[in-house]
Amino acid sequence: MTRQNPVMRISGGVLALIVALAGSACAPGDPAEPRGDARGAAALPDATAPAPAAPGGGADGTASGPPSGAPRPTGSAPAGAADGPFSVAAAPVAAEQRRRLTARLDRYLRGRPGRTSVAVYDRVTGMRYQYRERTPYRLGDVAELDILLVLLLRAQGRPRGLTPAERDLATKMIRLGDDRAAERLYAALGGRVGVARTLRRFGLDRTLPGPGLRWKETRSVVADQLRVLDLLTAPGGPLNDRNRAFAAALLAVDAPGRHGGIGAATMARDRVALRNGRLRHRDRWTVTSAGRIVSPSRDTLIAVLSDRHPRHATGRATVERVATLVMDEVRRD
Repeated sequence: MTRQNPVMRISGGVLALIVALAGSACAPGDPAEPRGDARGAAALPDATAPAPAAPGGGADGTASGPPSGAPRPTGSAPAGAADGPFSVAAAPVAAEQRRRLTARLDRYLRGRPGRTSVAVYDRVTGMRYQYRERTPYRLGDVAELDILLVLLLRAQGRPRGLTPAERDLATKMIRLGDDRAAERLYAALGGRVGVARTLRRFGLDRTLPGPGLRWKETRSVVADQLRVLDLLTAPGGPLNDRNRAFAAALLAVDAPGRHGGIGAATMARDRVALRNGRLRHRDRWTVTSAGRIVSPSRDTLIAVLSDRHPRHATGRATVERVATLVMDEVRRD
């Protein structure tokens, strides 16, 4: 079944263009080239700063040691990763800044239904922060990021580029929101067992893929989803330049504010790659959003997970406000 996504519709001709870009993006050994969104949004650049360690922080936003699933220290990348460091320690936010942001989130969420967690890391300043990071959530459509990551890691580890069928399914999954395409990829990767095996090799041990073909039922925490974003985008990480360019081209969006989720926290000159998710469970809604926001002075990874909302609109408003509060603090740093 294909989701109706009013802000992600593209024509058949544009889809063909993305598939063509994907073909060259995954050819092993070719030099990297910047890729653009099929609708004109520029693909996000590689960060010039190192990729993050998993942000610290207690359930109330206080700093702590790396949670389970934290990125490995420099020099201990798993087999198949690119040579060189792809994870170094990031400085937690200063105590005053942490208290200020935690107080704002507490004050806002006190009057909102449901549960919400957020994690953020800025590659330029080193700011990292987590709020209620131990709470697991169903991911909904955000689980497509995990599927895409595993697909690219598997192909690269063999090593080979994606097949035409894999490129087509990945493009439909991300750009068209095609649930059937995601289901086919999930099955081909081995479902819960196969996807979990690959994720755990790369430090994602607090993510439990969904049973059977129910990939939207994947459960995870914000630290793990920040790690997924890191692995998809970090130079010197396990993905080569071409695979990172392919992922960036699929996830880049124009007019991000129109997409909601973390896109609501962007400013005019920001470039954005994101995935938003929603899932109804009984009479409650799960609403999720994760992505990367690049401005002239920042390069920020952010994940917001939430659930138990009485309506989708309620959850979306909560996620957008939380993302905005956090990004406001990132820009002050």
